[in-house]
Amino acid sequence: MYFRVVLGLFVVVSFVFAIDTQRLNHTIQTTPNTYKLEAISAYFVGLPYGYSPLGEGRGVDSDPRFRLDRFDCTTFVETMTALSLSPNITKAKQRLDYIRYDGKVGFGHRRHLPALMWKAQLVDVGVYVDITKDIKDHETITKKPNPKLLPKDMRYLAKDLQKSYVIDYIPLHKIAKNIEYIPSGVVVNVVREDRADKFLVITHQMLLFKTHGKIYFRHASNYRKPKVVDESLGSFVSRVSKYKWRVAGINILKINFDNEPTQRRKETE
Repeated sequence: MYFRVVLGLFVVVSFVFAIDTQRLNHTIQTTPNTYKLEAISAYFVGLPYGYSPLGEGRGVDSDPRFRLDRFDCTTFVETMTALSLSPNITKAKQRLDYIRYDGKVGFGHRRHLPALMWKAQLVDVGVYVDITKDIKDHETITKKPNPKLLPKDMRYLAKDLQKSYVIDYIPLHKIAKNIEYIPSGVVVNVVREDRADKFLVITHQMLLFKTHGKIYFRHASNYRKPKVVDESLGSFVSRVSKYKWRVAGINILKINFDNEPTQRRKETE
């Protein structure tokens, strides 16, 4: 355990020094807002994609609880949110735990399911605000999850999956039409059409920025060369419109930069 912790800290420290510690620390110390989110996340463009790179440092998932050297789509959004809301790395680590877990740190307390747990719970505690309904052309999907489709290590969640849930989204072909009403610096959840043979409807997460006339998504992508990329709106729509499992559209979450964690977090010993 001690070696793993030391190794994890070495990876983080080595990475930070590799990207100019002074500039990164200066950016982290700035006022939390969408400009900080864009500036912070820019440091990590080009870093490798890694499936499920975060864990609890022990037990079922022994991956480190915090790292800055690789991301998947969700951990990228989580980590960038934590960094943008925090004045330093130490606070960002604490904030990341607050985002990823519903109480104490542990596999059984992690917000595993993006729509039913992650999105719903983080809206409830005030980290994000779902603003999709504020946009005129939004539509709705109602999903009744099938517990039988859960991965084996998540079957314990079956008892919590008895009810249907609703996801609002902007249809894929109407994103460009409504882009002026979508603010910069939001979290975008990619929503797929509801299918009985699929457990999820949210399958990817990104950040959206609108800067100097450019509109692009910043995300950890496993498409072709897996890494953190900036992808234009047009490229994204064109690419995902070809998917066999149809992309219905996008759900939009605004980061609450005034949010202060109020729920006490307890970590496992």
